[in-house]
Amino acid sequence: MRHTILNKSNFIFVIIGLCVFSSTFLYADIVFLSDRDGKVPVFECEVYTIDDYGGNARRLTTDLLYKARPAWSPDGSKIAFAVEIVKPRQKDWGPDQTVELFLMNAGGKNKKQITNYKYISSHPTWSPDGRSIAFASAHTGNFEIHRIDLGNGRVSQITNSLAETDGYAQSPDWSPDGNKIVYALALPGAGSHIYITDISGKNTRPLVKRKKLEIGLTHIDAVPKWHPDSEHILYRTATIQMVEKGNEQVLEIVNEGSLEIRRESEPKSQKLMIPDALVFRTGCWAEGGNAVIFTASDNNNPDNPTDVYRYDMFTHAVRNISNHPAHDYSPHWVDPTYPIYALEKLTTQWAQLKK
Repeated sequence: MRHTILNKSNFIFVIIGLCVFSSTFLYADIVFLSDRDGKVPVFECEVYTIDDYGGNARRLTTDLLYKARPAWSPDGSKIAFAVEIVKPRQKDWGPDQTVELFLMNAGGKNKKQITNYKYISSHPTWSPDGRSIAFASAHTGNFEIHRIDLGNGRVSQITNSLAETDGYAQSPDWSPDGNKIVYALALPGAGSHIYITDISGKNTRPLVKRKKLEIGLTHIDAVPKWHPDSEHILYRTATIQMVEKGNEQVLEIVNEGSLEIRRESEPKSQKLMIPDALVFRTGCWAEGGNAVIFTASDNNNPDNPTDVYRYDMFTHAVRNISNHPAHDYSPHWVDPTYPIYALEKLTTQWAQLKK
């Protein structure tokens, strides 16, 4: 009997093929929040995944609780997210709010609560090795950035914003090199600004000096995200003011601002060329830094349903990914080992593997 023996080149091709087609079924690129099932009450949502071409949408949670900031683990096997475990959801945050961090696997199974402070813990961000999560929490009396070791459950505080600046820290993101945390620092009467600190909490410094604005206006820099090079940072800017409505004062957006990219201490930032018709919100990096995904509503109306969009860093083209008549928001991207969903990506992956 004759046996067919694969030569070296054919063997490599078979291995690549297996990786390509297995990744098609094992991975979804984007995790996000949505009220798209039509039965979710106000302020509440569910966690979904979707591929980068808008297909294979899958609902992962079904508890009808308020959630926030889902984040992939670096290997795409788990998702961290925040859940308000006390109902009913209140319109404004208060002392009785209970938001805790949970983990689940990529298919929505094996949910596990990892914080239990009976207050507010949110904005999880994974360490590059997947062994720790940094997050914002007020369980020590002020919103600070903390770190939890997933192996032993130990929690340590990274920032000390109250003592240093009389501010509070939020929206952390762990640098891909593992050495730094970038976060938004809210300062009383001075808006929100992007700061960087070493993972030890030392060498804290602003990404850029604060901007001087007209009296009555407040500048907001928020939700920073590291580029895969651990040097550039994506963040949202906006300008707000306090206005009187009836018998109360409320914050009102004066300028939607932009999604900007900046390297530490550089004098100028790069603005994403998002069409004026889109009222955008938060964004994050995708495809190894070649793209940005963000949420936005169209027709210049912030009350319209929001979708997940993709921005190409080279062509500046914008593509609607989720395209659904619901509110889709808080997207986060994962880069699995072989993230291939279409034949057009095969050439790029093949070239990289040959190299």
